[in-house]
Amino acid sequence: MNELISVIIPIYNAKEYLNKCVDSVINQTYKNIEIILVDDGSNDGSEEICKTYSQNYKNISCIHIENNGVSNARNQGIKISNGKYIGFVDADDYIDDGMYEVLHNLINYDIKYDMSVCEIYDRKSNGVQKLNSQEAIYNLFNINSFGGYACNKLFRKEKIDLLNLEFRENISMCEDLLFTYIYCKNSNNIIYTSEKYYFYINNDHSLVNNSFNVKQMSVIDTFNIILKDESMYGENIRACIKSNYVVILLKIYVKLLIQKSNSNIENISYIKDIINKNFKVFIKTNNIPFKYKLYSIIIMYFPVIIRLLK
Repeated sequence: MNELISVIIPIYNAKEYLNKCVDSVINQTYKNIEIILVDDGSNDGSEEICKTYSQNYKNISCIHIENNGVSNARNQGIKISNGKYIGFVDADDYIDDGMYEVLHNLINYDIKYDMSVCEIYDRKSNGVQKLNSQEAIYNLFNINSFGGYACNKLFRKEKIDLLNLEFRENISMCEDLLFTYIYCKNSNNIIYTSEKYYFYINNDHSLVNNSFNVKQMSVIDTFNIILKDESMYGENIRACIKSNYVVILLKIYVKLLIQKSNSNIENISYIKDIINKNFKVFIKTNNIPFKYKLYSIIIMYFPVIIRLLK
């Protein structure tokens, strides 16, 4: 089968990384790919790079829109896509040459799978795993597994259309997690390889790096939507979701503590309350590494140490 894959790349001021990103998609061993470059109002020269690619390659198109965020950019790309499958790559990342060939082979492995997934980080390889909906959801929120990113997955366009699924444009943090969660919740079969094919360039794992932005508070909206479904799941999945939520909130909480100001006091209190409500579950969860639990205790009970990092 040589079915068309649409790869959507949302771009905002990514001139430094853009060539490596787009070239990595051009160089895929799977050749029936259309590349959709969505320039989200860049002002650093990214727009000109996009135009050059679209002029030089028949399978590359570019659209230029006013800056409205990554969710809107991805949604615009979905609307004009022609592929049977949809993939996403962030403009500051790149992919292995074989990624889409592997994902395409997996999604058609032995039955019709709704989604195929590869790994991002270095992990011990466990080969190929076939997952049902609830097993996939567990892995979305398990910080030791493939996660809720949109970029290491291949989606069926017909299912996205059937669900009328879009990235929520009012959510600026974990919008891809919500998208993949809703997709998995409505799927029957997902297939996953623990081999790594997607590479983050600008991915931040630090608890103390980067400043707080009020848009990060929209992660609460993401998890409010997800946790409405918690009665559907067993204890392990509920604990995994809540623990993932705490990990994300702890990172925001640290940023707020470091740049503490009167305008942040309300947000600090609000986030601390949510963490406290879920803290016992977080500490007891087996899939959270000990170092995360230790960090969390320091952050919650000895915040003066965090402020000293400022």
